[in-house]
Amino acid sequence: MPRAVQRAIPEGTRVPPLSGSTIRKIHYIVSGALEQAVRWRHLGVNPAALAIAPSANHTEPDPPSAEEAAALIGAAWSDPDWGLLLWLVMITGMRRGEISALRWRHVDFAAARLIVQRANAQPKAGLKEKETKTRQQRRVAIDPQTAALLLEHRQRWEQRCELLGVPFSDDRFVFSPGSRRIVAVRPAFAQPSLPTAGDQARPTQHPPSRPAPLLGD
Repeated sequence: MPRAVQRAIPEGTRVPPLSGSTIRKIHYIVSGALEQAVRWRHLGVNPAALAIAPSANHTEPDPPSAEEAAALIGAAWSDPDWGLLLWLVMITGMRRGEISALRWRHVDFAAARLIVQRANAQPKAGLKEKETKTRQQRRVAIDPQTAALLLEHRQRWEQRCELLGVPFSDDRFVFSPGSRRIVAVRPAFAQPSLPTAGDQARPTQHPPSRPAPLLGD
């Protein structure tokens, strides 16, 4: 097999070294194809199974401190929609694709919980709704304050739709860039940087109903 691969590369071509992640992906594809060949009895053994793919690099997470998170939420809350999106990501741990695919039918105000069923991906072709990464739905409990903020958010969108003469339904996404169509915010939404030391020198006023100060408690 190595000789066949070598022959496929034009003479004189310089092949850059591949990353461990790329090698693992190639090994996974080749191993699967050869394993199918073994099942069909075209091969007696899967040679890729004898190769050892490089192990994945384990990185240590570096989450923001409570003070940094509070500063970020405080700065984001100048736009209530954006502030609430970041707040939900922080307190629920939902993936960006999951919160992008969250619809109002997934918000259970009576039980104070969110139902995570779907996730949005952002391929080159556009936005694609799919299963969650674990292919399982889960329920995430939310506190009364967060439920109240979501209810305020829903009321704002109901008013926006009413002004535009557009019907509001539970099939709408919780976070959307517009009111006229049912469109989700993209998973690769911009992530604002934490305030700098100069920004932190300017105090941010938080309304009493906003959750940002709780992060520093």
